[in-house]
Amino acid sequence: MPRRWADRRRSAGPSTPVDNPSEAQQQYLGFIQATITRHNSNSFLIKGWTLTVVGALVALAITQDNWAVGGSAAVATLGFWWLDSFYLRQERLFRELYNEARAVPATVDLYDMNAEVYKTRTKTKWRLSIFTPTHVVFYGTFCCLSLALTGVLVLYSSSR
Repeated sequence: MPRRWADRRRSAGPSTPVDNPSEAQQQYLGFIQATITRHNSNSFLIKGWTLTVVGALVALAITQDNWAVGGSAAVATLGFWWLDSFYLRQERLFRELYNEARAVPATVDLYDMNAEVYKTRTKTKWRLSIFTPTHVVFYGTFCCLSLALTGVLVLYSSSR
């Protein structure tokens, strides 16, 4: 009978998941999952706030013919981009903690929520959190539109 991939992974060594975790281990993994979920929810909320705030600033810039308000939309976009990237990075750090906590034998102490030790891993680098394809498309579009609007408003105000 051929071995399935999951069966091969179980026998792979120290990074295999716990087959029958204790109640304390299950609770610990639940704490980590709740933290990951909270970071994910915050990231989603930030995208909503970005859409709302930048949309309002762009509308205000157009109605008032004010290039400074258009420029502030670009600055707000960059701020929200950084904040969203922060939460994505934190989420990735806690995923690393989760993977270590579910390993046999566990390489972290039970109920240790310090994910800072995983900052040196490649998957958790700032650059990879800031320049994800979804972030570049979502926030890059808002930045380009805000800067283009600012440029148009500057040219329009200087020609009057």
